[in-house]
Amino acid sequence: MALKYMDKSAGGKGGIVVNMSSIAGLGSETYVSAIHNATQSAVIELSRAFGSDNFYQTTGVRVMVICPGYTESEIIPHDQQQLLAMLYKDEWVDDFYNLIQRLSPQQKAENVGKGVLHMIREGTPGSIWISINNKPAYQIEIPQYEKLRV
Repeated sequence: MALKYMDKSAGGKGGIVVNMSSIAGLGSETYVSAIHNATQSAVIELSRAFGSDNFYQTTGVRVMVICPGYTESEIIPHDQQQLLAMLYKDEWVDDFYNLIQRLSPQQKAENVGKGVLHMIREGTPGSIWISINNKPAYQIEIPQYEKLRV
């Protein structure tokens, strides 16, 4: 929707789109919630596609994505039934809680906000940024598939 109004080739002034994903979309060990991981990967790849040089040159819209790690929020249900609805197998509940314990402590939401501001100032179209452990956000690069060959 934002692109419809910001696209320079359609009369807009260009701009910035910041997408929010998660480190889960980068292949973290949260196998217990495959649907969450898949949707987060989709947000990252969509951001990369819309962040292509050709897209930016045509529209003047800089699309980037930030991927926070474990962050204070209400996204992880405290209710056992809600958690079971998120997971593929009931027996993975203990694995999920163990993972959360290993990822603790949660970062503050303010740290993610600071990361977004840094990304807006420094980020290039299609860039992917990580915000974890209350540390400054940093950019990563996903190599083209040819470089992943084993």
